[in-house]
Amino acid sequence: MEEQIKKFISDIKLREFTIADEATTKQIIILRLFSILDWNIYNPDEVYPEYQVGGGRVDYSLRNKSQNKVFVEVKRVDEDLEAHREQLLNYAFREGIKIAVLTNGLSWWFYLPLEPGSWEQRKFFSIDLLEQEENEVIKNFIDFLSKESVITDKAIDVAKSLYDSNKKMKIISTSLPKAWNKLIQETDEKLTELVNDINEKICGHRATDEQIAEFLDDNKERLILVLDNKQTEETKNQNHRRYSKNSEYVPTGYTKKKPSSLVIDGKKYYVKKWTEVLILVCEFLLKTHPNEFEQKISGLRRRTGPYISKNENVLKEPIRIPNSPYFVERQLNANRMFELSRQLMALFGHDSNLHIEIR
Repeated sequence: MEEQIKKFISDIKLREFTIADEATTKQIIILRLFSILDWNIYNPDEVYPEYQVGGGRVDYSLRNKSQNKVFVEVKRVDEDLEAHREQLLNYAFREGIKIAVLTNGLSWWFYLPLEPGSWEQRKFFSIDLLEQEENEVIKNFIDFLSKESVITDKAIDVAKSLYDSNKKMKIISTSLPKAWNKLIQETDEKLTELVNDINEKICGHRATDEQIAEFLDDNKERLILVLDNKQTEETKNQNHRRYSKNSEYVPTGYTKKKPSSLVIDGKKYYVKKWTEVLILVCEFLLKTHPNEFEQKISGLRRRTGPYISKNENVLKEPIRIPNSPYFVERQLNANRMFELSRQLMALFGHDSNLHIEIR
């Protein structure tokens, strides 16, 4: 069969079909190919020409024991196929046909009429006799249109696998820009680490998380990808969510801003740095929950290790919490300092007792 299809393709490439009418296309291309693919073109129980559907007709129905399996609609070689796909798919859908083919003899478009989506989305594959690799054309004709593949439903299995793969790829291609924008907007810790590692290799120095966050924030307009209207609106909505317990970094808008004071449990403290906010929160919690502190903070970790520890060597930039054996990580950006302070207060049941003023 492979050799016969190979010769068939060679013959087609040698002919001039620019003025071939539909009847000629059927005779010298379609029926010849059906015959090569083991269909008995003289038996209407296998190849039924001009099959009637409602008030219309489909050029061919490929059948198994008089059961319609594949509808094939044929147009002249130089005809635009797009104008005819809706009618074919409507016929196929009405009859419950799982595979439909639209062809002008040189281009072959394969559809799954019963699957959801637009006409274009239901097209799972196409074959071009003049442009595609010969071996691929041979394999695909056998997979989708040979008598054995059709009657054993191998054709539909391969078709659905391709359809699902195409759908998956479209979902991925749509979500990748969203993933990139989310990474930039939320300044994920892995991105911060990656940028810092490369920066250190270039200049020999490591930046602080705050510096990297400010750099990304300054260049956000250039780094954010423009999505379609629906995606853009979704991105805007995401940016209005100020606080998320599940994210390492959140776009709360504290980059380049400084705290002026904070109120903890009714007592006001004046501060100049975010580190001071975090330290004061830790001091308050150590004082009010001395017996629970170590146990509760043990589960508060980031990907690279703990935020608070008695072992300063496990932190990148440790700073001691006054009058205690604990150290806290200070190589964090402003957003993360704010987030961590809120998390700590919530962890000990004081989430409503912290108020921070910004200057």
